[in-house]
Amino acid sequence: MIDIFNLLRYPKKFIKPCANGEGAAKTISKDHTVFWDTAAQDGPLGDIIEQKGEQVQSIVSYCKTKNGTLKLLRHIEFLQIELKSNKPNAVFAYNFYPKVELMLDGVEINREKLVSAEIKDTVILTANFMNGATVKRSFYPSLKHPAFIEKIEVTNHTDIKVTFTADEVKKRLSGKSSTIKKAFYGLPYKLEVGSRVVDTNGDFRSENPTGAKKLLVSGATGVCYIVYYAIKKGETLNFNAEKEIKDYLKSLSSQN
Repeated sequence: MIDIFNLLRYPKKFIKPCANGEGAAKTISKDHTVFWDTAAQDGPLGDIIEQKGEQVQSIVSYCKTKNGTLKLLRHIEFLQIELKSNKPNAVFAYNFYPKVELMLDGVEINREKLVSAEIKDTVILTANFMNGATVKRSFYPSLKHPAFIEKIEVTNHTDIKVTFTADEVKKRLSGKSSTIKKAFYGLPYKLEVGSRVVDTNGDFRSENPTGAKKLLVSGATGVCYIVYYAIKKGETLNFNAEKEIKDYLKSLSSQN
């Protein structure tokens, strides 16, 4: 459960779960994966998924708008960063809006049309972009680090070669300053809160800006990651994003 103290820092307009029709667009496979054919249902619809690691827990809220486009909200709580509060278990939380520019041959990937959601240990959202590419997003908490990972896979469905790039527009997500004012959150130290683009190799370094670039032939897929994190100012965070994803999924399978 999410502590009520952190509810106060949810987005002002958090997406509420909603669906239209009789639910016929949802199917369940033998491994208990729910497949939601969102393209088969008219009108806006959406849902949320909650996930937890040792140092973070998250709520990812997603929906298909009335225009069919994908909308995402990411609320992440950092369980090891405790706040001075009269509320028990009050921890630092942040609503992330990544400053990342995804491009295909110089055209920004945005306003993708959501076509499906697969829900089991995570949610995998698949969207169409300009009828020439699919954009697949999935979400994972790190088990050991104060970080949350969004994996993005872009597949070229045209007959020509295209270049996929992912770059940071702005490194930090903490407003005008590169650190969050300690007085605002009742912390005895300053935080560095941000997101970083990680390339196909998955090697994340909080102190080093990176990007992704790949030439995609027809049918090829380009991969990048966005890592959302919070650490004490002056500290660094290093890990491999893909390994963190595999460790998270392995931990869930061992519990079943």
